[in-house]
Amino acid sequence: MDDIGLAIKRIDSRRPQAANVRTGRLYQPGIGPHPETKAVDLIVNELPIIRPERYERLLTTGISYPHSRQHRERMAASRDREAGYNTRW
Repeated sequence: MDDIGLAIKRIDSRRPQAANVRTGRLYQPGIGPHPETKAVDLIVNELPIIRPERYERLLTTGISYPHSRQHRERMAASRDREAGYNTRW
């Protein structure tokens, strides 16, 4: 969890700006206004930069739940993608 907190701080310090999908109006800078799926994507992309030995080729997003076409995992982790993901969020 410390790594996730550090990732969020690093992302927030770059002041990314989310936009309203209907109007295009920009929100205040920072990770907070981003939709959950985008925030998780930003974090998943940041973690291997912080600790490549721990997270490189480990995390992915958008994995479908078993037996569901509509719902997706926010994030999944596995050392062996061929064997399936053993940690899901």
